Amino acid sequence: MQPAQPPRFNPRAERALLAKLPAREARDVAGSWEKRRRVLEGGESLEDIYNEEKDPLYQWRRMGEVGANPRTMADMGTQKEIEAAAKNFTKGCLDAPRDKQPPLAVDRVDVAIATQADALGVPIAGKQVALDHDYTRHVLLHHGSPSERNRGQEPITDADFALAGTILNQAKSLKLGTPPKSKNGCSRLEVVEDVGNYRYTVVYEVRRASVVVYTLFKRPK
Repeated sequence: MQPAQPPRFNPRAERALLAKLPAREARDVAGSWEKRRRVLEGGESLEDIYNEEKDPLYQWRRMGEVGANPRTMADMGTQKEIEAAAKNFTKGCLDAPRDKQPPLAVDRVDVAIATQADALGVPIAGKQVALDHDYTRHVLLHHGSPSERNRGQEPITDADFALAGTILNQAKSLKLGTPPKSKNGCSRLEVVEDVGNYRYTVVYEVRRASVVVYTLFKRPK
């Protein structure tokens, strides 16, 4: 149920908070020294700075506004749309690592795979399969270069991230990750699955509302 009035936002409170923080900490919150200056001296909001020139799918949303997003996962009906969204997302991860994007949903968890996860003691029913900004950047930096071929693997591309939901939902054998939990306490699940010409190994991290790709690599079949 959507609120009758848009959520209220007080940019002065945001500026006051940044002004109280140590300079370096305020820089980290804002994303850069220039963005800190734009907030404190130019009177702009962090939201406006972050959202400028961003696709609506990746813009900040406040509580009560999420339902207004015209391009939620429910509207991404084709694989091409998901691939395009994943391409934009991965570009943002590499081009602007400090401008953290909200998780990008690429699919929903199917009932059959949720049943497998339940048997492992990890409930994922009703969650979305999503991409995380930092994890995606890490995968691209560590598994996205041509040097992957030196160890029998193929470089990961944005198109592979778009398959994150397909790989999970068609998994014939789901197992706990190694280790079974991330440092943040979230459970991990691991899948080895063939899709097209490749055999993918994907570790997923289970969060409150989503199952995100923690790491990913592929080998030719």
